[in-house]
Amino acid sequence: MAIESVIIKSSSNSAELQLSERNGLFLSEGSEYYRVTLKAKDIVASTKIYAFEPHSELWRYFEDLAVNWRGWVGEKQWNSLEGEFTISSESDAPGHIEMDIVLKSGVDWSVQTAISLDVVQLEDISSKLKQFFSEQNYPANL
Repeated sequence: MAIESVIIKSSSNSAELQLSERNGLFLSEGSEYYRVTLKAKDIVASTKIYAFEPHSELWRYFEDLAVNWRGWVGEKQWNSLEGEFTISSESDAPGHIEMDIVLKSGVDWSVQTAISLDVVQLEDISSKLKQFFSEQNYPANL
């Protein structure tokens, strides 16, 4: 079954991050992007993220967080190719991850919010993101 979107919900507040609209990721003539939407309290921000190779970097980031669920020292970061989507994660205690999410559209606007995750969420998120970015998740006739 194809995954059309992935929603990552905070375990401590109403914030959520959604990835959707995979358009042309595996077509040489297609525009290679996906949409990221960030929702937090009274704000919703959304932009397209350019996704040139490798497409699977984001799921690997979450996989690394899951593998290191006991915690780590410092900050782990992930940035989209053009810097319009950034995640910085810190382990505040065993079992809890604090993520700082930044979404921006060039110099026009920028939105930042925090999302808390419990380590039990990480493996599922990584798996869903891997499917979302998988070539097998795309119809052959696009």
